[in-house]
Amino acid sequence: NPAMNKHALALLAALGRPLANDATEDQITEAMQAAAPIAAALLTRPEPTALANEQTARTGAESKVTELTTALANEQTAHAAAIAAHAATLVYAATAAGRISEAQQPVWLARLKRDFAGESVALANEQPVVKTTARTADLGDRKGPSAASDQFTALVNEALPAHGNSWPAAWAAVKSTSKGKALFEQMSTATEGNAS
Repeated sequence: NPAMNKHALALLAALGRPLANDATEDQITEAMQAAAPIAAALLTRPEPTALANEQTARTGAESKVTELTTALANEQTAHAAAIAAHAATLVYAATAAGRISEAQQPVWLARLKRDFAGESVALANEQPVVKTTARTADLGDRKGPSAASDQFTALVNEALPAHGNSWPAAWAAVKSTSKGKALFEQMSTATEGNAS
């Protein structure tokens, strides 16, 4: 059938198996059989729009995963910073209360960084080891250590706004100044003298 052969030749050409227009029916049949796997593969191949939609969905999912990963990393960083700030506050408060010495601060900061929940309880349970009040506290006003302590406290209170109202940060900043060091030395000398 010439009309049928014409369609078969067109189909074979589209499948990449062109034959001459004067091909015999046996040649056309043989070429059709050879092209059958190509036709089957084309039938099972996904439609281009579906592929594009799948790629868009995959790209969106990958973007969302990246966004969530970044958000999680930012949250972990913020959490670690908050824990570090809280740990510093606890350590400075324990130092001020005499439960630990200044030399022990780095050790306690490391312990709190490693296990904040457990170590914060341990720090709170530390018994005072550093004398923070003079034996002569009830004997009346004294000009020396009391005046130095009052001046140091006043400087810390003035520095609070510049340090986010964090007493430990303001205390450390004042102590690092020359005036703060001098006042702290006066307070420490007076405390040591009273302890002997």
